Amino acid sequence: MTTRPGPTMTASALFARIVPCLAAELAHRLADDHGLRCRDDLVTAASEVLRLAAFEADLSAAGLLRGTGRPALRQLLPQRSGAGWAVLLPQSVTAPRTTDMALQRATADLARLVDRVASAAGMSAPTKAALAAWLLAAVLIAHCGPEDADLGLEDLAERL
Repeated sequence: MTTRPGPTMTASALFARIVPCLAAELAHRLADDHGLRCRDDLVTAASEVLRLAAFEADLSAAGLLRGTGRPALRQLLPQRSGAGWAVLLPQSVTAPRTTDMALQRATADLARLVDRVASAAGMSAPTKAALAAWLLAAVLIAHCGPEDADLGLEDLAERL
């Protein structure tokens, strides 16, 4: 919840509404600005942003992904069909991986964009970290497919 006067909503209600569009917009920007064409690279960048945000909030990235990712999946999955999730991101599974330098620049840009969104919404550091986990959950749904997103989430949480 924000501390600003006016209408309030829970972070999860806000994230459920904005994250699919935000994930698509950010993925397109990374593809256009940094040549990020491979979905594995996008998952790597989003994972690093989660690590940074969790560190800033003094939280465990793996714990945050496990605790926040599952509810995010439950709320995000019904918002689109399987085909809708498949076309959410411009990146493809078969595209070649990008260079390490380009991936670092894309990750830094993604972190700045998440910071801007969080700052504009007046989010605390833990809420910003939760936003990063929700973004990663949306990317995983699009990357792994709705049927396997939970497995992708668990596998990624083990590697964080």
